[in-house]
Amino acid sequence: MNFKQIYEKSVKKPDEFWREVADDVFKLLNDKSFLINKFQIIFLDPTFKEKGIEKLLENLNKSNILDKEGIVILHRNKKYKDKLPQKFKVILEKTYGLSKIIFGSF
Repeated sequence: MNFKQIYEKSVKKPDEFWREVADDVFKLLNDKSFLINKFQIIFLDPTFKEKGIEKLLENLNKSNILDKEGIVILHRNKKYKDKLPQKFKVILEKTYGLSKIIFGSF
């Protein structure tokens, strides 16, 4: 299922497709009960000054919670040049005001 198909189905039956998890991603990736989940879209919004982005993405990849065809959406400050893991493939990068939104996958 590609992103467009996921989006179209989620609009028709949002309760079956959307689950918001508002928590500290660093803690969640160490919670074994959380790691049984699979997600098609993961939105990460760490503080702009967070320097552990590469490690965060590496841990996310190792956790195996992103669906095989899923995407990661990463919100960053456009001024920062974060180092991203080699396995993380940037699909699209957009700038909005002070923000940079990176769409990627593993």
